[in-house]
Amino acid sequence: MPIWQVLNGIILAAAFVGVLLGLWLLRPTPTFPSVEVATGSPFDVRFRVVNDSGFATLANLRITCVLASLRGSGLTDTPVAASDLAFETPGANRLAPGEAATFTCPFHAGIPHLGRNDAGVAQRAEIYFHSEYDLPPLPGWLPVTANSPKLIVNTQFLPPRWTGKPGT
Repeated sequence: MPIWQVLNGIILAAAFVGVLLGLWLLRPTPTFPSVEVATGSPFDVRFRVVNDSGFATLANLRITCVLASLRGSGLTDTPVAASDLAFETPGANRLAPGEAATFTCPFHAGIPHLGRNDAGVAQRAEIYFHSEYDLPPLPGWLPVTANSPKLIVNTQFLPPRWTGKPGT
């Protein structure tokens, strides 16, 4: 086999991998904007999820809330399925480009030994959201997953809110 055929094969394979990598980097990922903790427990607030993509729909969206850490408790990466996922379009299970939805993380139900000193506990907690969704027209058996950046309760705001962890 001549060397030019081998080089052409390598170049074509590299181009194919480059295209796949480029498409993967352009995949839409949901964002989770800050939410105020107006009253009650920071673990019982409603969160928002937004599809910031200008072109892709996030279909069959599933969100898992993860208590990443709770200083002094030994708890790490404790997942709890999000509940009360409410889309802008009633009855939908997808986020069109620019749409948002709300959901709740039932941490108290999923982690019974969390405790009831919520304000003190939440200030030592880090959470993040794991999302799984389909990208039409890709087949549903090929879900896309993404993790949000970690969030902490920021008491610099009044009322406090979940914000990005400094340094991430």
